[in-house]
Amino acid sequence: MKQSRASFWVYTFCFLSFAAFGWWEFSAVSNEVPGTADLASKGTVETPEQCGPERHYLLKDLKKVSPVYAGTRSQSQVGRHNPPKECVSFIMQNFIPLNSKSGAMSQCRNEKGEALLSPTKGADGAGFQPPCVTEPYVNSVYNSLVDVGDCLNIPVKELLPKLYNESGLHVNTLGGGFDAGVGQLTISALREVFMRYDGIANNPSALDWYVKEIAKSNKESCKRIIAEKSSYKFDVPEGKKLCFSGEANDADCYTPWSSSNRCIVMNMPSNPLRNVLFTGIFYRSMLKNATGISYSAGNDTLNGRAYREGEDLNGYIGAGKFVERLRALGATHATGAVVKQVIVSLGFNAGIRSGKIYLENYIKQRETKKKYLKDQDVDFQNISTGKWAIITNLPTYWRGLGSEDVAEFDKAMTSLEVLRELGLDAVKAQKTYKDLRPHVQKEVKAINESQKLSAEDKQKKIGELKVKYDKYRHPLLQAVFAKSDELSLPEYMRIAHAYSIITDAGAGGAPGYLSFIAAKHKQLEKEMGAQVCTADQYLQF
Repeated sequence: MKQSRASFWVYTFCFLSFAAFGWWEFSAVSNEVPGTADLASKGTVETPEQCGPERHYLLKDLKKVSPVYAGTRSQSQVGRHNPPKECVSFIMQNFIPLNSKSGAMSQCRNEKGEALLSPTKGADGAGFQPPCVTEPYVNSVYNSLVDVGDCLNIPVKELLPKLYNESGLHVNTLGGGFDAGVGQLTISALREVFMRYDGIANNPSALDWYVKEIAKSNKESCKRIIAEKSSYKFDVPEGKKLCFSGEANDADCYTPWSSSNRCIVMNMPSNPLRNVLFTGIFYRSMLKNATGISYSAGNDTLNGRAYREGEDLNGYIGAGKFVERLRALGATHATGAVVKQVIVSLGFNAGIRSGKIYLENYIKQRETKKKYLKDQDVDFQNISTGKWAIITNLPTYWRGLGSEDVAEFDKAMTSLEVLRELGLDAVKAQKTYKDLRPHVQKEVKAINESQKLSAEDKQKKIGELKVKYDKYRHPLLQAVFAKSDELSLPEYMRIAHAYSIITDAGAGGAPGYLSFIAAKHKQLEKEMGAQVCTADQYLQF
């Protein structure tokens, strides 16, 4: 992609959109009732001839993937509770345009075909076209998801909207924070995998602990994972030793979680199974924190015995008594299953404690002020939070200032009207925004027209400029956050997440994340049929 003034935004948002949608209002799906799906047309696969040479780059490595995972399994082999394979193919082909380069796509081989430790986006930094969606490629991802889901007791249908939003299920998707592969594994997620299990001294790493428990299971899915040793074993460089995350201070420590080694969770043939297995381990870690549910030899346990769905939970959810308190406020259909979805799903993006903190604060403020709820106030699928993007998401706030397109500026000015919903001064905010634009335009133009700066340096300068002018968004966000408990839970979660990012140096993620994946859930239901690729009662009471 060219780095011109007109296309800088295209590059930037292609690069970030799958993880940090800062659009005006996310409304990719309609409210139509999902109908029956023609899976043959919705989830077709491609042939190498259809794709062209630009999208063939995984074919050579794909041939090395075990036929156990690259081969086709029947629906009876994978179980009726799992989504059909067409769901994976549909997501892969609808993540980003197939015939356009995207900064979201990387490779773990250079132009000479040599394996890399850290992925590349090509000589121009513009990324690549998505890989060819052949049947073996779809199989390799689908079978990995199904086996890890079955073995670790993770509902695949709950994961698909998240993975659609972030990676499109591609092995070579690379996010802005070097989030990698099918599961978009972040450095914090990978650290969790290589940290001592439960953080207890003398315990093995979480990876080794789970592999040991998986090996005890009689499930065929677990047996297949154990048989693929490359999914959990590594070649440690000569002169190095594999260290635990949090204890890797020695110069000779090999740190698989570091950005410089990101291809270990992207390159084939170890992946996609390795990436999906690590994603599953991270999921189980968050699940244990949120609910107290542990994993033992293929089974879920709670308080040392087999867990039964519906029983009282421990962890954040049990301690917070969220279900009981939500029901007392009027959300009478509140369930532990949906609260678990909220906390664990947001944990992937913002850290496991974030969902618990936001939910606790929201409930507490509503209790204190005796502001009652309806079940509809906790419906991430049907409550739009995109109208707050101008306040919560820097890319949206910046877009009207930095783009030469006057229509984008006009859109931003209109978006600021949302402040009126909370009794805030929209006119003052609009005046400040209008006064800022000439200054931003002047500085952007000077950067883009500079003959001394490379394309990479220009991007860096633009990034610094965004930070400089973002300080004008912060007072608006602070004022909105102060009144956000008056809004629905989805709106509050987006605003609270955004506020934490500007007040806590350790916070991260994409404000509105739960709304994004709920929208993907709705899209899958509309395009593929109700509960074909998706779970029932997802992020809504």
